[in-house]
Amino acid sequence: MERKLIMFKEKEYQIFVNQSKSKLKAWNNVVEQIGYLIKIPTTKKQYELMMNNPLEYVTKAIESEHRPNINLPIRTEKLLELLEVDLNPLREAVKEYNKYSGELACISPNEVAFIVVEEEFNVYAETEKELNRLEASEKLIEAYNNLMKLEDKDFPKYSNHKLHELKQATGNLIRWENSQLVPNAHWVRQN
Repeated sequence: MERKLIMFKEKEYQIFVNQSKSKLKAWNNVVEQIGYLIKIPTTKKQYELMMNNPLEYVTKAIESEHRPNINLPIRTEKLLELLEVDLNPLREAVKEYNKYSGELACISPNEVAFIVVEEEFNVYAETEKELNRLEASEKLIEAYNNLMKLEDKDFPKYSNHKLHELKQATGNLIRWENSQLVPNAHWVRQN
């Protein structure tokens, strides 16, 4: 069956991009805190391990470096205490990092980027019923635009009283977005 784009969820896309940028900035802070404690990994594989669980990675790195020098059977927490390692700034940075949604990818060591799949923000009409509703909405928009061009030479512009009349007449089958009339994706997709 044919698929036809109804709309791109621009607002949600921008929110996601902003969240991802904030997550990337927070990750850079996490890396800075890690750099105070251990050497930042230089291989992509090690960097990805660090990205998966920064606290665990740092703890294991410190333990593997210092455990052979201590012959006492002590817990990792005690070892960190004896070495006077303070993980609290790193914990706070990781906590801040985890507040943000989005996904980061390691491109190479010390190069991380956020992943945004624009396709996920597209809304499609897929069934025959949805495609028919979309086509009807598009014809309604075309007819309204032609009528308004006859009435108002400055069209298209936002005209609140005309839009209100249109909404009453159509039952919100179409809506005003980004200075133009568009099909109402919710109406097109409802069963």
